Amino acid sequence: MSNAATETDLRKVTLDSLRFGRGFVHMMLEKTPDDVYLTQAYKDANHAAWVVGHLASTDDYFLKALAGDAGGLPESWEGLFGMNSKPQSDAGAYPSRKELEAAMNERREKLEAWLGSMSDEELMRPIEGDLAQFASTYAQLGASLSFHDGFHAAQVSASRRSTGMPPLF
Repeated sequence: MSNAATETDLRKVTLDSLRFGRGFVHMMLEKTPDDVYLTQAYKDANHAAWVVGHLASTDDYFLKALAGDAGGLPESWEGLFGMNSKPQSDAGAYPSRKELEAAMNERREKLEAWLGSMSDEELMRPIEGDLAQFASTYAQLGASLSFHDGFHAAQVSASRRSTGMPPLF
């Protein structure tokens, strides 16, 4: 039996990695009531609204930078959710929960479709320039973004716990 990965295996690992981390985000969000959505575990901590917008913006960023996608989010989201943005406690500063979560899901679906359309050779292409700090190949984006999702799922967990809600796992 060969240990060589088939095209399907590499694509599957890449996509399964993406879905693994996002699964934790969805689990946290499903158990986070609206009245906790903007709760910060401590001063300047990220809350669920910021996390969701940030994850949507991150996927949008990689789609634009690597896939040539025109982008699917309003330009204002970069200031609200991009790197170095700060979460705000004012709900009026953000789109609705429904809009945030729909954008997060749509951007991830588009990212998965793009990566899922690649051959082994394409997935193993190196990512060059500044983006190489996030993943050395297109295939590695799955693991990198899964880690990113898990990191931010933990922030949602901390917000929930700060209100006295029990841990989910």
